[in-house]
Amino acid sequence: MRRWLAVFAGLALIGGTTRAQARQVGSSSAQNPAIIFTVPGPQTVTLTACNAAGCTSTTNTVMVLDPRPAVSTFSVTPAQLEQGQSLLLDASASGAPPLSYTWQVLSGSVVVATLLGADVTWPTTGAPPGTYTASLTVGNAAGTATSSATFTVVPASSTQFFTVTPCRALDTRLTSQPLVGLGLPLLIAVGGVCGVPMGARAVAANVTVVGPTAAGYVAVYPSDFAHPTVSWINFGAGATLANGGVLPLSTDGTARLAATANLLGTVHLLVDVSGYFASPGGIPPAAAELPGAARRDPIPPSLQGRKGAS
Repeated sequence: MRRWLAVFAGLALIGGTTRAQARQVGSSSAQNPAIIFTVPGPQTVTLTACNAAGCTSTTNTVMVLDPRPAVSTFSVTPAQLEQGQSLLLDASASGAPPLSYTWQVLSGSVVVATLLGADVTWPTTGAPPGTYTASLTVGNAAGTATSSATFTVVPASSTQFFTVTPCRALDTRLTSQPLVGLGLPLLIAVGGVCGVPMGARAVAANVTVVGPTAAGYVAVYPSDFAHPTVSWINFGAGATLANGGVLPLSTDGTARLAATANLLGTVHLLVDVSGYFASPGGIPPAAAELPGAARRDPIPPSLQGRKGAS
């Protein structure tokens, strides 16, 4: 004879003290029973098998997950952007699948956009300047969970290109801190470096990868974005490759870039600056040059790439 016993173990508040409690939620004498737990958390299941010679028991603990959705991560970046830039909306959630993700962008109480998916973008072209709210609803058969954040759209302003004496803004070989594949982003100071002012909006730069230990790619993007939307350069193991172009800087006043690497290993990164874009009135160039200036911040990377020039 076999007998199954399922027990829920939890905590109860009794007389101002927290005490452990357990209660039986089901039992069965079937060989392969099905028991439905109605409370998430650790559950104890005991099997007792008996015959004429006696009985033996074995016990296991199973973790029952909460089927209701809960938002795990949520980001709306950048917090301030110009008309024409794209807003990045990223989230993840727990709960019984399938989970649906519905984003709404609101101006006051007016819904101006509805987007579906965990990771989406909203182009601000044509959006009036002002403060907006990005609202997320995650749902499944067990319920819904919500989260929201505000962001600001400012008017697009014209820029003018200013040249600087070619200058190396970053060389990770000097700091002995190569980019680590699938690691934290490297934040790169550009404003205040190589004659680029803090008010710069973008830089003309050449990005070089040196000594990658495996094939992969590097993405370079404004540091106030949660993740890159394209790759900047692809490479093979051991290659030295460069790609030049205009790199937008963060709009949070720090004038920084971020870089992430997607490879099983490490790669060194060089950034050479030849000019910058700023307001037509111009800003006196910064005097400081900090060749190795960079630091790492815990911004979760979520790499979505296209092939970069090699």
